[in-house]
Amino acid sequence: MPSYLCALPDLDATSSFAYALAECIEDRAIIALNGPMGAGKTHLVQFVAEALGIDEVVNSPTFTMLNEYHSGRIPLFHLDLYRLSQTEAAAVAPTLFIELTEIMEQSGLVIIEWAELLNLPRFVRSNFVSPRDHLLLEMSYDKSVSNPVKNFWQDEIEIPDELNNSENDGRKIFISPNGDASGHLCEKLAKRIGAMVGISMSRI
Repeated sequence: MPSYLCALPDLDATSSFAYALAECIEDRAIIALNGPMGAGKTHLVQFVAEALGIDEVVNSPTFTMLNEYHSGRIPLFHLDLYRLSQTEAAAVAPTLFIELTEIMEQSGLVIIEWAELLNLPRFVRSNFVSPRDHLLLEMSYDKSVSNPVKNFWQDEIEIPDELNNSENDGRKIFISPNGDASGHLCEKLAKRIGAMVGISMSRI
């Protein structure tokens, strides 16, 4: 099953990608969303929610690790598992996994930020995502695809490397389907993006 690489030169392109993705989802999908801190994962979720017609404010879950939104075309279940990187999160993991199991049996869109943390040794036996049909999105910075018009001023300012990543820097998304449904979704997305200006999506 082919994977794809999508180049997003700025935040507008990320928004366009998210809208295209949302439009390709019919009644249900599971998306595992990985990437370093600040890579734009939450922005992507917010744009997807907007495309689904969700009118609530969408932010990363904090205490519960799960937010639900039911005002759009289909429900959105947004999980942010960053807290699982902390040792004390083991105490809340069993409850989270029960909720996750129930959600994945419903119609709607499930987006799991920091899904790779489910591979930590203390959680890996649970193996909740891997057996299920899901689309893996891995976001990363890539200034080589940045929009030069929106970033020309940054060349005049000396910024520490660890802070030199603005939301309008370029991003790349590695897209990998895991199952027939996500494979079909990926093909639809590639066709839709192929007709768009300012975004490139290539098969790898």
